[in-house]
Amino acid sequence: AVVRYEAFVASSTQHRELNPCESVDAGEYAAMLVGERGGFARAELQLEPYDDTVFALRARDLGLPWRDRMRWPLHPHRVLSSFSTYQRAIRLARRREAAAGWTYDLVATTRMDVAFHYLRYVIPPRPPSALSWLEAVHAAGVVGRRRKRPAAWEDRFIIGRREAVFSLEALPDRFAARFRQLGNQSWPEVHIAQLLEEAFWDRQPAPRPQPSKGPFIEHFVRIQGFHQNKDKYRADYVKPPPGVRVNPAGGGVPEPSE
Repeated sequence: AVVRYEAFVASSTQHRELNPCESVDAGEYAAMLVGERGGFARAELQLEPYDDTVFALRARDLGLPWRDRMRWPLHPHRVLSSFSTYQRAIRLARRREAAAGWTYDLVATTRMDVAFHYLRYVIPPRPPSALSWLEAVHAAGVVGRRRKRPAAWEDRFIIGRREAVFSLEALPDRFAARFRQLGNQSWPEVHIAQLLEEAFWDRQPAPRPQPSKGPFIEHFVRIQGFHQNKDKYRADYVKPPPGVRVNPAGGGVPEPSE
């Protein structure tokens, strides 16, 4: 069978979050993905200016704090921004399906730096399995669960059946409610885990695999050399953008400045 790969990119118009002057060349971006250079038969990009204020105000309207209080604290509005990119990319893929009149068999979500630099290789199924790697992914349903932390999913690379991965489209819309339900935490890996459990695994016919039994991402791909940006946990990593102030009396909820 012929396998065709298509790419849908939802990204910012700038290379670095804190440097809006260095903009992304959309044409060069697409050329990097298509043909022999990137391996994709087609690429569709949706590049938008990143405006921290938009997500800070949205977080305020949802009643989210400026910073959560977990052991490794995050700024909820930044996670909301990240989840919005999932939604944008998946909606691009859905529109492509509607226009083409067919549906994808497998869908993957990832970051471009992970795809081109840190995703080193895929791991073939072990004997006696006669499945190809893609067939093994489809049989697994969705791959991304971490072996050492089964309750959390990898947010840098998830691949699986269309209905499972497309469910991630709901991440930004349910973030505020799940933030409170999970004990006022923003960790993307836990939000993703809960959504996939509810939207996919809980709907599979019995007997369903136990989380502690996998499937685990470590059995399918190897991600190496990736260094986490631990600066993001610092309270001063980002400051309230212009037009937003933090109200300590309100538990750190961003409010419009007067």
